[in-house]
Amino acid sequence: AKYKIAESVFMSGKLDEAKKQLKDFLKEFTVSKKLPEAYFLLGEVDYALRDYAASAGDYAKALEMSPGAAWEAYALYGKGWADLKAGDYKDALDDFLAFRRIYPDSPATDSAIFGAGQCYTSMKDYPNAAISYDEIILKFQNSALLGDAYLWKGDCLYNLEKYEQAKELYEEAISRFPASAILPQFYYNLGWTLLRLNDPQKAVINFEETVKRSQDRNLKASAISLIGDTALDLKDYEKARQSYDGILKDFGDSIICDYAQYQLGITMF
Repeated sequence: AKYKIAESVFMSGKLDEAKKQLKDFLKEFTVSKKLPEAYFLLGEVDYALRDYAASAGDYAKALEMSPGAAWEAYALYGKGWADLKAGDYKDALDDFLAFRRIYPDSPATDSAIFGAGQCYTSMKDYPNAAISYDEIILKFQNSALLGDAYLWKGDCLYNLEKYEQAKELYEEAISRFPASAILPQFYYNLGWTLLRLNDPQKAVINFEETVKRSQDRNLKASAISLIGDTALDLKDYEKARQSYDGILKDFGDSIICDYAQYQLGITMF
């Protein structure tokens, strides 16, 4: 009955109270058949509370106590994301790879592949990260993570200094996902890539598209700063001043303001 109460409290969204109820249950009923399930539910609660290290530990305990349980797939999948968000990239990668091996036909396969890619990216293993994202692009055309896979594969190519390939990928993504919430990020990343390809004019066009389309103030301010920096490199001091002035006027709370003020001073000489 006490476990059912904890479960009901969790379902009602009262996370702190659910955690207390589960902790009390685990302390009081040390030989209950519900112990593994209680640890699994505690993992869910801690994840929702963003205590990712604790969540990973809860899931691990549940998996250890009851291998083959009905919720095993959820626990292994949850542990992967909890480990990743806790910064335990190697453990997270092991979790995602194990999930794929044990549950190859799961509807969460694309998410597990993406999670593995995030682990590789965090460990700066860009070749393997790109392979993971590419698998989503090639095999999971209807995945909700398809656009993100394009974005992160482009990031891998950029870090591997494969700028031409990154450019082509970002251009394909812009054409393919015109209504995506991450469209401004594609334009921004393409701008950076074009700078590396020594095409500053086209880079500026993409940074301007970022400013026009993004709702993210930090991304907009960064794009305007890059427009200013590029103009400064091209000795277009008036455009550079306009860009830095725009940041100081419209983004006074941005961390880029000090940099913009410094760069504005350079345009005066």
